[in-house]
Amino acid sequence: MQVDYSDMKQGALEARTRAAQFEKQWMTWLTLASAGGLALLLSFSTGMAHPNHTLLMLLPAYFAFLLGMAAAGLSFATKLREELAQSSHSASAFNREEYRTAAGALPTVIASPPRLADEANQDKDAIVAKCNAAHDLAEEAWKSRVRWLWLTRILLATSVSAFIFGVAWPGLFVFFGGDLVGGS
Repeated sequence: MQVDYSDMKQGALEARTRAAQFEKQWMTWLTLASAGGLALLLSFSTGMAHPNHTLLMLLPAYFAFLLGMAAAGLSFATKLREELAQSSHSASAFNREEYRTAAGALPTVIASPPRLADEANQDKDAIVAKCNAAHDLAEEAWKSRVRWLWLTRILLATSVSAFIFGVAWPGLFVFFGGDLVGGS
């Protein structure tokens, strides 16, 4: 009896696609939010009585928003590399299973002298070598995918942290006695 898993495979593929779309939307919003924060602070600073002083006092927030934009922007590139590595892994894993099935369909010849067996098994050995090569490619692609995944996560965490710092800096600066208006 063979169980049909096609519905589960389709559901998993749809879930993976939705998750990737949400992650890309999150990256876009982080980029736009950091750009908006930077624009808002610049607008605020230029509207003050002493804009040079205010610009100087809010400099850490500007750099935080710029860092947030850069990190979120770079995460698009690392996400692309992760998805390319994932597709390479999937293709290599599929090829590996096809070679494994093809090699399993061929009988192994045992003969004496061993030279006769080696000649008779050449086709099967060639398929097994291709299977091993596909396995190595699949494993390397998976390792690459994991590295790109972690780099994407680090960039997104950096972007979120920079955005939070950029938003919090003006309030913290004033809370701890800083003067944003200047000219006193």
